[in-house]
Amino acid sequence: MLYSKLEVVLLSVIASKPQDSQDAVLATYLLEHVDALDDVTIQALADHCHVGLGSVSRFCRHIGFQDFFELRACIQAHNTRYRNDGEKNNVPDPAIIERVVRQVDESLDPIQLEKLARNLKTYRKVAVFGLLKGQAACLAFAQEMLAWQKVVYTNLSLFEQIEYFKKADENTLVVVFSYTGSYFDYVDVRSLRAALERPKIWMVSGCRKPLDFVDEWLVFNSDLQAAGHPYQLLRAGENIAAWMKKED
Repeated sequence: MLYSKLEVVLLSVIASKPQDSQDAVLATYLLEHVDALDDVTIQALADHCHVGLGSVSRFCRHIGFQDFFELRACIQAHNTRYRNDGEKNNVPDPAIIERVVRQVDESLDPIQLEKLARNLKTYRKVAVFGLLKGQAACLAFAQEMLAWQKVVYTNLSLFEQIEYFKKADENTLVVVFSYTGSYFDYVDVRSLRAALERPKIWMVSGCRKPLDFVDEWLVFNSDLQAAGHPYQLLRAGENIAAWMKKED
C-alpha cells in the first residue's frame, strides 16, 4: 500500500466535510500532530479540539474504527512505519511520466477494454471510486463519461463510498481505480461481504490481487512506484473513454 489507513480516512474526512465541522477539526488536528500522539488520551484529544468526549467517540465510529483505542492503535502503527520510511515523494522527471504512461497504452488488454466499455454503456447505475490520488482519476473519468451523456457517481469520502456499496444492487456497476490494487485493504471486507456480491465490480489497477468479489480486472503494466501515481490511472481512464468512442 502506498498510503497508511490513517492518511486515507483522515484526508477523506477533510476533503468531504465542511472546514469548521467537528469531524474536519479532529481530522486536521490528528494529521498535524500525528507524530506526538502515540499515547494521546481521548480526554486530551477532546480538549485540544474543543469538542466533547462523545464527539470524539462518534468521529472514531464514523471513520470506521470501533472506538478511540482502535484509532490510537492506527496512529501508533502509522508512526512506526513512517518514522522509518526514508522514501520521499519527489516530483517525478517528465521522462518517467512519459514512460509510465506508455506502459499503460502498450499493456491494456483490448478484450477487457471492450468488455468494460460495453458495461459502462449498458448499466443504468455506475459509480467510480478510488482513494486519495486515485480520486483524481475518478473525477477525470467522470468528466470523460459526460461525452456519452453518462453521469457516473463518485464521492471523495471513503465512508460514503462504503455506504454506496451497502446499498448497491445487481443493476449497479462500480469501477474502482486502485494503483496497487489495495483499495479493499482499507475496507472491512468481512462486514461488507454480502454487499460486495451484489454489484458488478471492475478493478482498474497496476496489480491484480486474489479478490473473489471483484468480477473483472483491467490491468496495466506498472512498477508500482510513487512516480507513476496517479498518471497511470489517469491514462487508463483515457483509454477506456477512447474505447467507448470506438464502440459507437
